[in-house]
Amino acid sequence: MMGDVPITIENDVPIKFVNGNEFLLKHKKNICTEADKLLKEILPTRIAKLDTLRKNPRFSWEKIQQVRECAVSGDKIVVNAYLQECITQLKPYMQEFIDHCFVLRTWITLLVPKIRGRRQPRGAGPI
Repeated sequence: MMGDVPITIENDVPIKFVNGNEFLLKHKKNICTEADKLLKEILPTRIAKLDTLRKNPRFSWEKIQQVRECAVSGDKIVVNAYLQECITQLKPYMQEFIDHCFVLRTWITLLVPKIRGRRQPRGAGPI
């Protein structure tokens, strides 16, 4: 038992809890809820958006040759306009997917003890 301990989380909002387990259970529930929403709603729509981008002629395999072309002028490297456009289009999606992956990784980590509990006890191997 921790007693009344004020802590701050995100945006310096103080949170008081009597028992550390209450806080952890609430955090676990939030992660599970967010992961469920990600898997059922958000990721399928984002994947569909990326698929439409992939089908766009700007992202065709023939355009890959333009990415490989590079121009060096003296001490400067000329920025490839096509590559810059691809980065501008895809970077927000990739950053968002990285954030989603962290949530899903945490969710899976929280599920591991449940999975392990249904099998043989830890350390007990086949005879």
